[in-house]
Amino acid sequence: MDPDLKKVLAEMSRAITSLAEKSASPLAKTSGHSGGIPHFPKYHETDNIEDFIVQFEGLATVHSYDEAKKKASFLALLPSTTFQLLKNLIYPSTFDTETYENLKLKLTAHLKPTPLRIPSRHATFWNF
Repeated sequence: MDPDLKKVLAEMSRAITSLAEKSASPLAKTSGHSGGIPHFPKYHETDNIEDFIVQFEGLATVHSYDEAKKKASFLALLPSTTFQLLKNLIYPSTFDTETYENLKLKLTAHLKPTPLRIPSRHATFWNF
């Protein structure tokens, strides 16, 4: 085989390997001795967001996710409607500038607002 062709093929092989490593999903990579990360279901709008976050953080702790991988995996597990909602909640910031903790707090505050005290007082009065 021609030496120049060998060089070109070797460069193409390195480029393909590099692209495959960069574009791999954070959840698709294997870690530890288990041979891979178990299937983790996406968040659904009918699910409790606080329960989902607790389960996700458990997965992130077990697999030693750093901050960037934790944020990327969290965003990847959100359905498109919740992703768009979170994008609107952090506007004018972007996902690149926000931390995982801030994204988590904004989404939780929106999906699980604290109940108002005044209506709850009146509810006991009217339900005697």
